[in-house]
Amino acid sequence: MRNKVVACLLAASAAILGAGLQPAVGAGWSEVAPGILFYEATAKGVSGPIKVWLYLPKTRKGKIPCVVIPPAGTRLFHGMSLGAGDRAEHFPYVRAGFAVVSFDIEGPLGEQASDAQIVTATRAFMNAKGGVVDGQLAIDSALNSLKDIDSSRIMAAGHSSAGTTALALAASDKRIRACSAFAPCTNLQAFFGAQTALLDRMVPGFKSFMQSFSPGSNTGALKCPVFVFNAADDDNVKPAEVSSYVQSLKRTNKAVKALTVPNGGHYDSMIQQGIPAAIEFFRSQTSSNSAN
Repeated sequence: MRNKVVACLLAASAAILGAGLQPAVGAGWSEVAPGILFYEATAKGVSGPIKVWLYLPKTRKGKIPCVVIPPAGTRLFHGMSLGAGDRAEHFPYVRAGFAVVSFDIEGPLGEQASDAQIVTATRAFMNAKGGVVDGQLAIDSALNSLKDIDSSRIMAAGHSSAGTTALALAASDKRIRACSAFAPCTNLQAFFGAQTALLDRMVPGFKSFMQSFSPGSNTGALKCPVFVFNAADDDNVKPAEVSSYVQSLKRTNKAVKALTVPNGGHYDSMIQQGIPAAIEFFRSQTSSNSAN
C-alpha cells in the first residue's frame, strides 16, 4: 500500500521537485504566505483518500528538519480533515526554517451525526490507529517526494487531541526524533468515562483500542525527547492530568521537558507561548542530532 502511495506522489511531483531543487512557485506549489511554499497531495489511507499538506520555506539551504502535525479538533473517537484554520499551527515552524507535513485523520465527523455515521467514523479512526497510520503514510510520502527533508531530523507536534495523536505517533514510529504536545489529552479512560461502554457496544473493540491509544498507557514506548506544554488556566484539559502524565513519563524517559504557563487558556497559550517554546526545543534536538 505504501509503495502505491509513494508512486502516486512521485508521479505528481517529479516534474516539480526534480533532483531536490527548489520547486518553482506555480508548478503545483503556491506561495501560500510570504516566504512559505505549499503543496497539497493525496494519499491512500486505510479507509479512503486523505489529504497531505507539505510546506517548505521559500529560502532554504541543504536538507532541513521537518515537523509532522496532525489536525486538532477530534473528539478522540473519530478523525478530522485539514482546514484553513490549521495553518496558524503550521506557519510558525516554516518561518523558523522547518519543513512541515500535515495530514487528514481518517473518520471525520460533524457535530450533528447519526448513529450509523458515528459507527463508520469510529471504525475508520480505529483502523487508522487514531491517525498514527495516516501520520506514517504522510511521512513516507514526504520523504519519498521531497529531497529537502533530513530524514534524521523528523519531529511531531500537536495540540489537544492532536497532541494525543502526536504522542502516539512518536511512541509508534522510531523516525520521530522528538515530540511536542500542547495540552494533550493523556488519560482516555477518564476522558470517556461512562461513554466507553456505549461506544464499545456501538463499535466492538473500542474499549481495547482506547486503552492502547491512550498516551498514559504507552509511556514506556515513548523513548524520544518530549516537550509537554500547558496553561494553568486551561479549562479544557486540566493541568493536573498533564502534570500526572509528565511525572509518569519521566519514570521511563529521561529526556522530558515540561512547561506550564500561568494563563492563555487552551488555545491562545499554545499559539503565543507553546509553539515558540517548541521551536526552541526542536532546534536544541536537531542541533544535538547534527553533532552526533
